[in-house]
Amino acid sequence: MTLTKQELIDHVESLVAKCAELAKERDEARQEVCVEYCDRVGVILCGDTTPQDYAKRRGWDCFKEKTDE
Repeated sequence: MTLTKQELIDHVESLVAKCAELAKERDEARQEVCVEYCDRVGVILCGDTTPQDYAKRRGWDCFKEKTDE
């Protein structure tokens, strides 16, 4: 089966969209982990640790600024 140039472009665009969707879902899950950590453990161990602090410590950028790009 030979794909046309347009079919390949369409396929790549759908893969890029899927990657963006999965990254968004990953970031939402990471945010939930960070909030849960701070609610359960952070206050006891670290006092004023925020979810953003915890994410930074893990090397996650899940609270990055949202843009309209």
